[in-house]
Amino acid sequence: MKKKYAPAEGSPSHKKVDTDLKQQPNRKSGKKLDNPKEDVWIPTTCWFCATGGPCLHRYHRIDGVLVNVEGNTEEAGFAELSRNQGRLCPKPFSLIEKVYNPHRIKTPLKRTNPEKGIDKDPGWVEISWDEALDTVAKRLKTIRQKDPRGVCATFVSVAQMSMQGTWEPFYITFGPMQDLRGGSGMRCGLGVHIFGNTIHGGFRCVADLDYTKYMIIMGSNMVASGGICGNLRYSEVKRVVIDPVLNLTAAKADEWLPIKPGTDIAFMLSMMNVIINELGIYDVEFLQKTTNSPYLVGPEGNFVRGDKSGKPLIWDAAGQAARGFDDPGLKDPALTGEFTVNGVKCKPAFQLLKEHVMQYTPEWAESICGIPSETIRRITREFVENARIGSTIRIEGIDLPY
Repeated sequence: MKKKYAPAEGSPSHKKVDTDLKQQPNRKSGKKLDNPKEDVWIPTTCWFCATGGPCLHRYHRIDGVLVNVEGNTEEAGFAELSRNQGRLCPKPFSLIEKVYNPHRIKTPLKRTNPEKGIDKDPGWVEISWDEALDTVAKRLKTIRQKDPRGVCATFVSVAQMSMQGTWEPFYITFGPMQDLRGGSGMRCGLGVHIFGNTIHGGFRCVADLDYTKYMIIMGSNMVASGGICGNLRYSEVKRVVIDPVLNLTAAKADEWLPIKPGTDIAFMLSMMNVIINELGIYDVEFLQKTTNSPYLVGPEGNFVRGDKSGKPLIWDAAGQAARGFDDPGLKDPALTGEFTVNGVKCKPAFQLLKEHVMQYTPEWAESICGIPSETIRRITREFVENARIGSTIRIEGIDLPY
């Protein structure tokens, strides 16, 4: 107990905490300290990771010293309010250790050695907040008068959007500047955020786990890196892990398929072939309305366009004619087939995809990735069945595709 919650040796409060922990009350047994001046549980929230908090916690403070933390199950409806649902990951405990770390930085630091290098001592010295703020303000003022673009603002937290506070208004007031943002470590999904914002307009694009029953997991180890709230939500989903290593996620999954390193693409291409050509089950309406799958492609590999409008053309199966992709009269975009438009033979982009992936059979994939062809077909079939294409669900009075 002492090692887990007490401050490190040498900190000013170590001796006091050592004494307190020896007398720490046992909440389950009901034992109390002898006349403590303070013995309180303080409710709070935690956003210490990027798994989508907040998590509800309670910290135990005895005579001004933090001695324990637990998930807060005292609040009414805590399971709905809190992503951790009363459980804890290691991070809250590390925060207690951080508070009492004798090496923690408590004041601004100033470099006294202008010479930089791996083997050079920066010569850091503590300075007051007034000196630090005056120094920064003076330099910012000089740069702003010359060219505000000389300032570069950087963020290294994946939770930057919700935690940067008043920094954004300061940037707007200061003037145009460089803005660089990056991830804070191995857990960061910065690449996902960039594509999510570009394609979906959403910072986080994740599985809707409340309605998900089946997941294929490749290149992810969320049991190790997803935090307590991530693990809780994933626990109710059937998980198939495809990974060369029996990692923590694979060990807790319903099925682990060991795959040869670097051959994931072969497995996925084979899945595409089975879905499109063997099962023939895919979301036709989605492909027609929200993708370029029906766009006609000529023999040179470019979209066939209207002579006057220059817009990509789509074959309307209802009217048996080519129409612009945004033509209000377009009723039934064709996804498959071959057509002749203005003397040019062309096919929908989806037809070309259908033909292209035919070469990637499960037998072909097995020879590369090492997963049996019958297993590839079974996993693909289960994946498609659980997708429930064509079914709908009613949420808040609105019918949506499941």
